[in-house]
Amino acid sequence: MSKLEYRFGGPGEKATAPKPSHKVVETENAVYIDDFEVGFIVEGSVKVEKLPQGYAVVQLSFIAASYEIKS
Repeated sequence: MSKLEYRFGGPGEKATAPKPSHKVVETENAVYIDDFEVGFIVEGSVKVEKLPQGYAVVQLSFIAASYEIKS
């Protein structure tokens, strides 16, 4: 089981969680997230942890042209 857990609801309430919607496809030459090709992926950085119900935790690193934080 993944270290990621969703816990919502108060005492006596059934816990529910939002369901993931992103779809990731890895091919020999590229990785796609929701049919968008993610370029400049660092070799060997794609890691996948399969979860129940077909879900997966996907980690990857890629080179970006820039990075900023907006508030």
